[in-house]
This record gives sequence, structure tokens and C-alpha cells, in this order.
Amino acid sequence: LEHRMADASANPYTAVAAVLHAARLGVEQDYDLPPMETGDGFEKTDAKQGVAVDLRHAMDDLEADSALTGAVGQMLVDNHIFMKRKEVRKTRDLEGDALRDFYVYYL
Repeated sequence: LEHRMADASANPYTAVAAVLHAARLGVEQDYDLPPMETGDGFEKTDAKQGVAVDLRHAMDDLEADSALTGAVGQMLVDNHIFMKRKEVRKTRDLEGDALRDFYVYYL
């Protein structure tokens, strides 16, 4: 299993829980595997659907994901969304070096 979406700023426990839950859903609900990716995964991808383009949209997706919420718990999801929405507000006007400097503190 290879997973490249999480980075050093992700909580390893919630990241692993989300990946394992996605894998469990795939097995239990007999999801079809997509075709093998032939692109580099960064500049060129074959995927028709991707992840949210920014944190704000990712929080909207998480809020709508009842399967993941059921697996990890409503309290964890609510807390995560609350904290990440605060992060969005704090960083919305930051660009370039200022944005990098904000996140470097947490790494």
C-alpha cells in the first residue's frame, strides 16, 4: 500500500485511520480498483477525480463524509474541522514566504 497524500504536518494517527478506513470500505463494499496511473502523479495524472484544491474545500468534503465520520467518530471530525477552519481564517491573506513561515513553525 502506497499513500502519498499526507505530509509532515498531518497528524499521523488520523491520517493512518483515514487511509485504513478507506481501504476497509474498498474491501467491504467491493470497490473496483481504478486503472493503473501512468502519469507522474504531480504534473500529469490519469485520474478523473482528485482531492480538494485547498484546505477550505477539504473541510467541506470531510464534513460531508458520513462514512469516515462514522469510523473515526463525530467528536474527532468536529474538532478537526473547527481547528482547520481557524487555520483557513489565519492563513487566507498569507502568500509566499509568509505562508511558508506560518507552517514551518508546526513542522
